This record gives sequence, C-alpha cells and structure tokens, in this order.
Amino acid sequence: MSAWPLLSQPAPEPPIPSPVTPTVVVEPQLNLPPEILERLPVAPATGWLTQPVATLIAAGMTVVAALVAFAGVLFIQYMTRRNLTAQLDKQEELHKDAQKAQAIQHEKSIKSQLDLLRMQVFAADQKQQREDRLNALSDSQAALAAANSAAIDLILERMAEPRGSHRETRDKLKIALDTCEIRILKLELLQLEQSSKALGATRRLLVDVYANQAPDLDLLKEVTESYKAAVEAFKFDATVTP
Repeated sequence: MSAWPLLSQPAPEPPIPSPVTPTVVVEPQLNLPPEILERLPVAPATGWLTQPVATLIAAGMTVVAALVAFAGVLFIQYMTRRNLTAQLDKQEELHKDAQKAQAIQHEKSIKSQLDLLRMQVFAADQKQQREDRLNALSDSQAALAAANSAAIDLILERMAEPRGSHRETRDKLKIALDTCEIRILKLELLQLEQSSKALGATRRLLVDVYANQAPDLDLLKEVTESYKAAVEAFKFDATVTP
C-alpha cells in the first residue's frame, strides 16, 4: 500500500454547471371596475408651468443672462472710454493752462521789456531835451551878449561922435540882432517862455538903439538893465529844466 494514497488516485472531473433558467417576474394586473375608476380622484393639473413653457423660460433666462453679460461688457467699455476721455480732457486742460500761463508770462515779459524800453527812451529823450534847452539857453545868452556889446559900443560911439556913420558897429549889431531872432524862435519851440520873452524884450530895445535913437546915459542904463534881466531869465530856465 502506497504511503500517498491520495496522490495515486485520478483527479476528479469538474462539475458541469446546470443551465440557468431566466426568471420572469410577472407583475400582477389589477382590473378595476369602471364604477371604481370613475370614483378615483383626478390628478391635480400642473397649471401654466408645462414642459414647453419651462423650456421657454429657461431659454429666456439664458438670453437675459447673455444680454446682461453683453450689457456689462458694453458698460465696462463705456466706463473705460469715459475715463480715458476724462484723462485726455484733463491733460488737454492742463496743457492749455500751461500754454496760457506761458503766454501770460511771455506777455508780462514783453510788457516789462517795453516798459523798460519806454523808460530808456524817455530818459534819453529827457536827457536830449535838457541838452537842447541848455544849449539853446547858452546860445541865446551868447547871442544876446554879442548884441548887447555891439549896442553899448554903438551908443558910446554916437556919444563920442554924434555925426559919425558907425557903419561897422551897426553891421555888427545887425548881425547879432538877427541871431537873437533865431534864438527866440528856438526858445519858443523848446517852451522856454520866460527866456524867450526876456530875450524878445531886450532885442526890441536894441533894435531901437540900431535905429539911430538919440544916445544918452539913460539909454545905456536901460540896455544894461534889460540885458541883466534876460540873463536872470536864462538862469531861471536853466534851473527848472528837468
């Protein structure tokens, strides 16, 4: 007898499964009489919210949501454009303000330069007028001195030689009187009225001397006093000349 009796025996054949018959579940059918069916309650109606209506509502909500989203995009674009326009307007306003300030500053600068130029021109004009007045006074005094000297010489010559012609002295006085007439016109042009009046009065007196007026000491004294008055008028106008 073998020590391993189980190993020496042949392997058993595998069992053959029996065919499975499908189970059919038959639901019981209940046949109710028509009288009972008529008494059963009717299912409540769903109202207007039917399946097509719900579909339409859902589609409408989708469209509304899309429109809201589109409106949001448009609003964002509008706000962006508005902000950008506001920034550009602000920059343009700042630029205009800067240009305006620059123009005002430039105008002030030009005005200051013009004012300075006017002051310089005015100062130069005043200086020139002062020089012209002083020169006119000096020339008038020189012309009057020459006429006065010639008149005194003529008076003294006539006193010494009443019947002499004294032609040379008379010609000298005539030239001096013509020069005084020119100086009077210049004094009037420069508005040196006091000097022009004094010189005119002295010249008229010397014209009388030239016209063979009878020479005497009183006439000589009158000529000397008139000359002194004219010189004082020249000094006064020279003092008040700006």
